[in-house]
Amino acid sequence: MVNILYSIVGIFIIYIVIAILWQLAELRLYGKITPRKLDGLVAIILAVSLFFNLK
Repeated sequence: MVNILYSIVGIFIIYIVIAILWQLAELRLYGKITPRKLDGLVAIILAVSLFFNLK
C-alpha cells in the first residue's frame, strides 16, 4: 500500500515538473501560455512513462 502511494506521489511530482517546463517553453516560444486539454493528457502519459522507465 505504501509503495503505491509513493508511486502516485512520484508520478505527480514528475507531472508538475513537466507542466512547469511546458508552460515555460510556451511562454518563451509564443509569448503567452495557452492551456489545452491535450497538453495535460500528453504530460500525464509522459510522466507515467518516465516514472516507470526511470524506476
